Amino acid sequence: MKKIIFLLAAYTASGFLSYKVQAHAEHDKPRYVSTTGVDAGECEDIDTPCLTIGYAAKMSNKGDIVKVEEGTYHFKDVSNIFYLTNDLVKIRGGYGKGGQYKKPNPKAFPTYITGIPSEFHNELKNKGFSPLQDSKAMSKADRKILNQKLAAVKSLSEAQSNVPCVDGKAGEFVCQNLDLVAHLPLPDMSSNPNSANDIWGHVDLNTGIEYALLGVNTGVHVFDISNPAEPKEVGHIEGQNTNWRDIKVYQYFSRETKSWQAYAYSSADGAFEGITIIDLTHLPEVKLVDRDLDNRSQHNIYISNVDYSTGVPINDYEARLHVLGANEYGGSQRSYHLTNPEKLEAAYTGFENTTEDYSHDGTSMMVEDSRAETQCNEMGGFCDVFIDFNENEVRLWNQTVPENTTELGNVTYNDVQYVHSGWWSEDKKTIFVHDELDEVRNGHNTHLYIFDVSDLTAPKQLAVWEGPSPAIDHNGYVRGNRYYMSNYERGLTVLDITDPTTASIVGHFDTFPTSDGQRFNGNWGVYPFLPSGLILVSDINSGLYILKDNTLDSVHGTVEFAETKLNINEGEPARFVVNRVGGVDGERGAITVDYETIHQSANEEDYTPAKGTLEWAAGDMSPREIMINSTLDTDETEVSEQFGIRLFNVTGGATIGANRGASAVMPGGPNYGLLRFVERGITVYEGVDFTDGKLVLDIELARRYGSDGSLEASVVVDESSDPEVTDDVTLQSNRFSWADGELSTQSFKLEIIDDDLSENVETLVLSLADFVPAEATQDATLEVRIVDDESNEAPTVSLNAFTVDQGYVLALRSFATVNDDTEELFYQWSIDNQGKNTTIEGADTLDATLYGYASGDFKLTLTVTDIFGKSATASSTITIKESATSIDDMPTPEPPKKESSGSSSPLLLLCGLTLLAIRRLKID
Repeated sequence: MKKIIFLLAAYTASGFLSYKVQAHAEHDKPRYVSTTGVDAGECEDIDTPCLTIGYAAKMSNKGDIVKVEEGTYHFKDVSNIFYLTNDLVKIRGGYGKGGQYKKPNPKAFPTYITGIPSEFHNELKNKGFSPLQDSKAMSKADRKILNQKLAAVKSLSEAQSNVPCVDGKAGEFVCQNLDLVAHLPLPDMSSNPNSANDIWGHVDLNTGIEYALLGVNTGVHVFDISNPAEPKEVGHIEGQNTNWRDIKVYQYFSRETKSWQAYAYSSADGAFEGITIIDLTHLPEVKLVDRDLDNRSQHNIYISNVDYSTGVPINDYEARLHVLGANEYGGSQRSYHLTNPEKLEAAYTGFENTTEDYSHDGTSMMVEDSRAETQCNEMGGFCDVFIDFNENEVRLWNQTVPENTTELGNVTYNDVQYVHSGWWSEDKKTIFVHDELDEVRNGHNTHLYIFDVSDLTAPKQLAVWEGPSPAIDHNGYVRGNRYYMSNYERGLTVLDITDPTTASIVGHFDTFPTSDGQRFNGNWGVYPFLPSGLILVSDINSGLYILKDNTLDSVHGTVEFAETKLNINEGEPARFVVNRVGGVDGERGAITVDYETIHQSANEEDYTPAKGTLEWAAGDMSPREIMINSTLDTDETEVSEQFGIRLFNVTGGATIGANRGASAVMPGGPNYGLLRFVERGITVYEGVDFTDGKLVLDIELARRYGSDGSLEASVVVDESSDPEVTDDVTLQSNRFSWADGELSTQSFKLEIIDDDLSENVETLVLSLADFVPAEATQDATLEVRIVDDESNEAPTVSLNAFTVDQGYVLALRSFATVNDDTEELFYQWSIDNQGKNTTIEGADTLDATLYGYASGDFKLTLTVTDIFGKSATASSTITIKESATSIDDMPTPEPPKKESSGSSSPLLLLCGLTLLAIRRLKID
């Protein structure tokens, strides 16, 4: 089996190899600081540096580097600690006077910092600074302020739970109408990440348990929040180290397995891991399914036409996955079918698109009013409108038929800086737009741009909401008449958007209590769609927050379902009661709220779909009833089925309460549950961990999702197994039973013999058979691969010689070709100039990275050892040409362009070329 063929991803001083055609902005830009500088401009001119680190950090974008000249710098604002200790904006000291910003040399050019607490000193030393303990440098008043901020900083690293918002504070956090249910800091997570990014939520419809999915620089963490005050980590999917991830969830009911199937999708920018596909079907088990490399990197992803509380497709509309800001086709949006959620199938690709079509983020809405016909020219009663945040403008596309995607209209605004992201109102007449750079570049407080899209072909600006601080706005989502907005250093901001032109703050929770500045710290993302009504928040510096939403009180009252679950018999109507509660006497005006049914395990064959509007006159507090008819059928093999109903688009100033969704359950035949092997695949290596020539595996078999009646089944060797493998294995038991009401995991032993024959890899497939009752189901087989030791050969390894400029970041696996059948390999890199300004990071992994400044010819060696202990070694020569460029000038690596055939294998690229380094601003 060929394990790796990666060739060349070198990034040289004069350029870098990139096939992503770039657009309007830059990332990885250096900013300069000097004790003789002036805090003006953007600090990007080496001849006119800025004076202070804090100002330069403020003018930087995520991915930039601040280079600090030798001298002494004093910090009075503890919030600047975060710029010095995380690498969203890299800050480095040790640069020489007189514009010598090429190479850092902290010993020759000491860069002193005072005013920073001692617990951060070691980290600062690693970044080229010489911190001084100087308690006399501050006045008593300044020291008091610093101590208060240090207390707030300390709270960011402490787990907390059940802290109510009282008199504007929840512990150290400033708040308004939002209680802190739980805070889980980054150090308490298994991968020990140093920064967080996106957040999304999930409710497992098999169990009703809610989960939080948090993106971090090390991958994706999954937390069980069934007890929201104590979130419990149940899984971590490891990824390449990057600050940019985006996560979405898709869930659907499988009639074959009679259970819900769920998948999370994660994008990564600044990395080469493609789309990460995560199986959430069997939570709390979390499994990596695959990395889809149709695009090696992408900035964001989005799933259209789903209920964002559950990830379930809305009725008969097709859910599609959209990729934004990828390395292909100018970064324009691409979409994929989810027919097979483990294997993405292209739905739309703009083959002729250029960087002018770059899509930073996107969302979509299904328009079902007259605009579908008059503006989209769709005769089917609906128009699938994709909203494209295109850096300089907002573009609206008709994607009803993906392959015929066409532009409907576009709009921009005065002083646009970076059209970043946004969302749409529930009446689908308004969109809210975030510009991530306008606060910094235009020098104003938070701006949220609001547009009228009642005419999709000619959108127009309605208003601009201005916040109370200069904090940057990031991502936002609509739920009812509330807009939940991540606001970086100001934390979470919640707006009342009953009238979008006069939006006002009704809630706030400051996850970054030391500052509300124009910088990239604090709240990255928010997820407000959990059925429980809990709000999930991700903070770059301090991890996961779970908040209770108290922003829904209104003088006009709240509407919500009286019950969230009804049990009805087939053929009987479901009668959902909607109450109007709360409010203030004399203030309760006329209100309306829309409703619609949503297919779940039941569809239009099982009930009559409906949508409509409920109305209340001023002062009317009486309940309303929605009656949905169900269908009586004669299928006695059906298990219980259910359909959902939701409230949305409330008007008149009322709000939608926590019970915004409900379901009707129709009992069916017994649900015997689902039998499955806990593991999907196991690889065994003959002789490894064997005792007396045998290895005994404990195989687990689980009953899930239903427990009606007793259940029996046998484990058998499936006919798809290799014929010879049966000679090497023995099942020590094969019949299993569960009592009525029993949900449990049972185990059995599989004995494998280490024979002395020379054999190919053998595959044993176990499946289930002989069910009692016969209608019980399974959802997977178990594949056991047995790798032979007698036929094993040492790996073959080769390395390519290459030439680069001095001052480089080199992905060493790019030069290695490794062939081996054992799959489990161990790696060791070395270079003969260790200790001479050259280091290898991760030398015991294939993904090692080489850093260095020395010039000359050097010997690079890779040793690969398989699990049986056989090794192979290859060496090659690196030629490093003389250059004055610093490693800190190197841009974020870009992946090689794919072959035109669509293969995921990179092309062989000629190294040592000097290419034009065109860069894009990488912001999320």
